Amino acid sequence: MKTLFQKINERAQHYPQQTALVSGEHIITNRQLLASIEELSLQLKATKLTCLALYMDNSIEWIIADLAAMQLGITLIPIPLFLVSNNASTSLTMPAFRRYSRKPHSAINLTFLGNKPCRTCSC
Repeated sequence: MKTLFQKINERAQHYPQQTALVSGEHIITNRQLLASIEELSLQLKATKLTCLALYMDNSIEWIIADLAAMQLGITLIPIPLFLVSNNASTSLTMPAFRRYSRKPHSAINLTFLGNKPCRTCSC
């Protein structure tokens, strides 16, 4: 049985210009999806994270971050923007969390808040 990442690689090789994901006006091809996952995976790998809080709305960027974390075995905790309140804001500033956030179509922004293991998800 082929893994998800084997299938993504195959699709990028055999159908590079075929649409992989669509979100509103934003379209990403199979080749772009694979390249984005690999780019973020390299950045995340260098951080040696084991747990990551993802603070963004559902989007193509969210999928890329989720897949990059999954590929590296990083536990990902999604924190949707609509949940932001005093409690959510507090959780994002706790030293136990590392945060990845990205505005649509912008450069990758990794923000690290402390260097302790993630206590919330026991990883």
